[in-house]
Parts: sequence; C-alpha cells; structure tokens
Amino acid sequence: MSAVDRHDHVLVHCPRCTKRATIDRRSGVLRITCLACGFINEERGQRPEETRLSRRWALNVYNSGDTLFGASLWLETNCCGGHRLWALNARHLEYLAAFVRSKDRTREFPSPAGSRQLADKLPVWMVEAKHRDEVLRALDRLRATL
Repeated sequence: MSAVDRHDHVLVHCPRCTKRATIDRRSGVLRITCLACGFINEERGQRPEETRLSRRWALNVYNSGDTLFGASLWLETNCCGGHRLWALNARHLEYLAAFVRSKDRTREFPSPAGSRQLADKLPVWMVEAKHRDEVLRALDRLRATL
C-alpha cells in the first residue's frame, strides 16, 4: 500500500458543530464539508501549494500543530507517555497500524532507492517494539471513532 494519494482527504472536527467533517481538494480549492450540520467552507490559495491537499503537505500542517480551517484532527489521541498520535484519515490509520504491527518492516515496507516512505518519517517512540502494544491499542481507539 502506498503512503496515500495526493488527492486524499483529511478527517477533522467541524469548527461549527464539532462532529466529523472532511477536508478535500476539488479543482484547486480546499473545501471543508460537514454532513452533520451542513457547514461548507472553501479556500483558494495564492500559490499552488496552498490549495494542494497532498499527503506531505497535510502531514507538515498537522505535524507543526497548525490546522486547516481551524479544524482539529478527528483521529488524534495521546499515547506512550503523552506523545501525540494522529492520522489524517482511515487509510493513513490503517497504514500506521500495519507498519507498527509488522515484524519485518524492510521486506513489507520497502523504500525505492532515493525515495523515503511515510514510515521512514515516523517518530522513534511509535516504531519501537516496546511501545507496539500501546500504539496498536491507541490506533484501535481511533479506528472505533470511524
């Protein structure tokens, strides 16, 4: 499974009602949509990267503690002594679980020469064997919110 397509979505708390909303990119426009309350907002960026919802871009936004549309991530919890564990969407969550669960990561998650996989950028605490069970339990808690 690849890290995730660049046209993917991000699951967030709706800034209006706090229920689950989705941020995606359509025709160069970032859009947040909440099916629960009908909230919709769009944002056109001045530069192409501002309207690009790529995995790398979204990861950088949420790694820095920033948000899109002021909406916090839906799939987020504390883990392993207060570390922030999060995923952008269900596919990202499943990728993290598969990687953490894996016993032979070199074979199951190979990186092409000159290219780093998402897994190569995960924090050390998340991929250490001693934290495997706790991280998997936290990922299961997040999965239950879907």
